[in-house]
Amino acid sequence: VRFLTNLRRGGEWRRGLRLLAAYASPSRNIPAGWSSKCLTHSATNLSSRSTISRIKSTPFQLNYLSHAYKYLDDPYFVAGTSLPDWMSVVDRRNRARSQRAELVLDDADPRVVSLARGVMRHHHDDRWFHQTEQFAALSTGFAVELRALLIEQSGHQAGFVGHIVVELLLDSVLSDDNPDYLMGYYAAIESLDVRLVQEAANRVCTKPFDALAMLIPRFLQERFLADYTADDRLWMRLNHVMRRVGLPPLPESVISWLADARVRVRRASLDLLTEPNNPTNPEPEQPRESTQP
Repeated sequence: VRFLTNLRRGGEWRRGLRLLAAYASPSRNIPAGWSSKCLTHSATNLSSRSTISRIKSTPFQLNYLSHAYKYLDDPYFVAGTSLPDWMSVVDRRNRARSQRAELVLDDADPRVVSLARGVMRHHHDDRWFHQTEQFAALSTGFAVELRALLIEQSGHQAGFVGHIVVELLLDSVLSDDNPDYLMGYYAAIESLDVRLVQEAANRVCTKPFDALAMLIPRFLQERFLADYTADDRLWMRLNHVMRRVGLPPLPESVISWLADARVRVRRASLDLLTEPNNPTNPEPEQPRESTQP
């Protein structure tokens, strides 16, 4: 049962297979032939189907706009800021890493260089953003409030939701105040040469993969960032995330709580979007060439 439950949650099939392998011994009620070697072979066969299933059914809710809004004139830089979060859908163990991105900064194709710079900027911004006083205060306060709304023993879920709600509501503030940002973001993604993005992504990720040709059109079709601006639709999107990670659904009482949380994130948005003094840049600032063909 634990094995099947982990498979159903998506992205947890390896853990499920390990659990089943632990029971594969003569003293267990396991069918003949279910050896560790057999289970390893099953994992290999399952991996490609699992990736396709995740792309078709998994929501992508993350704070894409906060990472990209300053760079909407450069679609490949935007793709780079989005790639680390796309990889959390494709394969959470296959990371787009700054160290690998640095290795392609001298590529002859400016689009590849822009994508690599975008990956580095994403990780740089994550580091300073999550260390800000405003983020710590809001995410901690939200977690405390959510514990009162969720079922008992939901401290881990409350902390998780408190963290991501700050990020999603910050995207909402940007979208509300600057509608052109949202249109510009999707226009940038739509203009990409997906084949080139896939090739560049394979150079900055830890292992090769081929899922972006399926993921990016699905991402454009969903256009879920617009849902962040309405409390009921954001609640729905959050519950998609809960299903994906195997947590209980959030009750409807969270909708009214989101309305109040939204006000507080808006109040703190300037501080949340401002990098602290004396930043450590991920790379020396250089003028970015246009990557439009």
